[in-house]
Order: sequence, then C-alpha cells, then structure tokens
Amino acid sequence: MKANIFTLCLLIWFSGNLSAQPKKDITISSSQGGGSYIQFNNQNDLDNGGTSIGNIQIQFAIPGGNNEKNWKLTVQVTSPITVNNTTLDPQYVLVKHNPSLSSEPTFANAINAPQVYIPMNYNEVTLIASSATPLKAPPYYSVNIRYDLKIQGGPQLVELQNGSYPCQLTFRLYNSGGVLMSSSSTTYGFGKYFNGSGGGGGGGGTPLTSLTLVNGAQNTSLDFNGPADYITGASLTISNGLRTQSTEPYQIKVKSSTANFSSSQTSIIPVSAIKLQSTNGAPAPSNVTHNTISLDNIGKTLMIKDGWTDPNPVYYNLKYFTMPNDTNFSNARSGNYTTTLTYTMEPK
Repeated sequence: MKANIFTLCLLIWFSGNLSAQPKKDITISSSQGGGSYIQFNNQNDLDNGGTSIGNIQIQFAIPGGNNEKNWKLTVQVTSPITVNNTTLDPQYVLVKHNPSLSSEPTFANAINAPQVYIPMNYNEVTLIASSATPLKAPPYYSVNIRYDLKIQGGPQLVELQNGSYPCQLTFRLYNSGGVLMSSSSTTYGFGKYFNGSGGGGGGGGTPLTSLTLVNGAQNTSLDFNGPADYITGASLTISNGLRTQSTEPYQIKVKSSTANFSSSQTSIIPVSAIKLQSTNGAPAPSNVTHNTISLDNIGKTLMIKDGWTDPNPVYYNLKYFTMPNDTNFSNARSGNYTTTLTYTMEPK
C-alpha cells in the first residue's frame, strides 16, 4: 500500500514593531498652589511685606523608563511687575522651597533644594543646581514640589501705586548636560490697596504724612559757568525731586539755615537771591497751589495741597534759579557758597 504523504507549509506573519519604544520626555507645569493672596492695605503691611505659603506649585510629569539624574531647575521673572507706571524690582520677590507641602514629601526632601528665600531677577535664577535624587519612573510618575512666595516689605512698596501687580515667573528644567527639557510660565500676583492708615484692617488709623527729597535733590549745586548765566540767570531743575504722601491736606514750607550763604570768600550773598519754584511731577498730585519763593531763614510756603489726598506717593519738580543781571552774583568773588534748606510738611 502506497503511503500518503502530506506536506504542510506553515507561514507565520508577525505584524507590528517589536523594537523598543523611545522613552517620552519629562515635562514640568507651574501653577498657583492654593496659597493666600498677598495684599497690602496699611502702613504695617507695607513695612512688613507679605508671604503666601506654598503658592507656587511645580508639577513633574515623568513617563515610565525615565531616570534623570542631577537635573537643574531655574526661575526667571519674564515681564515687568508694573501698575500705573510704577514697577517693583524683582529682587523684592522671593521664593523658598517648602518640602512639607509636596505631593511626595520624601521626594521633595531628597532633592536637597535650598530652604532659604531666593530673590528673583529678570535673568535666570537657579533654584536647584543639581538634584540629589533623580526624576525616576517608577516610582514617581507624577510629583510636585511647592514654594512659598514672599514680597519683601519696605520703602519700595510705599513707592507703588494702588493696584493688582502681576508677577510672571518662568520655570525651566535642564538635564545634567545643561540641555533644556521643559519650561512653564505662570503669573502670580499681589495687591496694594493702601487706605492711608498706619495699621489695622481698614481706614481710620493714624493719618499718614511723609516728605522726602529724592532723585538728587538732597544735595544740589547751582553753578555759574559763563557770562550768559550772569546775564540771563542760572537755573537748575530737579524732576520728581520731592516725594510726599499724606491723607490730609498739607502745605510745604522751606527754610534756610542762614540769611546769607556761607563761604570762605569775603563776598556776602543773601540766600534770598535764589528763587525756588515747585511744579507737579509724576505721578502728579491734584488740587495744588504752587508758589515761587525767595529763600529765607524764615520758613516760606512753597505749595499748598487742598482737598482729598490720595495716600499713594506723589512727586513735585523743584526749580532753583536766579534773576537776570543780579549783581549779588556778578560782583561776588568766585568760590563755593553754601546753605542748608529744610523742607517741612504742615497741616493746612
């Protein structure tokens, strides 16, 4: 009997790509972390500053297979912190790592980020120079770290106009070779709603009065540099040279320490030969009457501020000048002549 032989041809087809899939990149995303809104309502607030605990949150998305060691994190202020033409320098915005508020405190402590307040800048500032623990999945596929946000108190806050100030922070994640892996920006903010009181939560506190010579007005020099200055008169204008704050109407008086200028020369020049005039600066006050005065060792009223007063800072320009062909100067011997002026703010 002839044997039957069956031949089986088996074809097996594999579809799909069995090669290893490339790992996905680690990314970060910044956001508000739920801390309280920083707000300045009175002088105590402006002096002491404010802090929002854990308000900055940085989320790391770590796809499986990643094990990024010695990574670096930076932050940068990427837009001016400005309202009504007044700007806060970023050095007065500070952040501090707060590992206790992280979604994984063990991880947050292990990275060894500095737990001190770090001032911000328009350039990149390093928050974590080289992490002591990697971004590794597993175990961490998604983890966040938190930072406290602080606005430093002091005169820089007094200078600001009322309003809500935006502070845009851009965070960047780098690998150990300095290659940018991911970045994210979030706008944080604080508000100044100064009510003019010295303390407490509302109005009715101690009225505010403040007067300061600024922008070089503390030491001025009116120079005669040639014949034209004697013929037409010499002048010096200091823009925004006087800053005031008040919640009540006021007047500004100016007084010289002596009736005549002091000098090593024998010439006598009365201080009244110098005239002083004020004008509105910027930000400008309202309801102001300006005077032109001759300097004197008796206080003279330079300006009067009437009506309602905005507790925000306002500025005045100061102009010192002499009259044309004044023989007090043309007949005087060359040299330095000095006096001290005192500016006072008094209730109207």
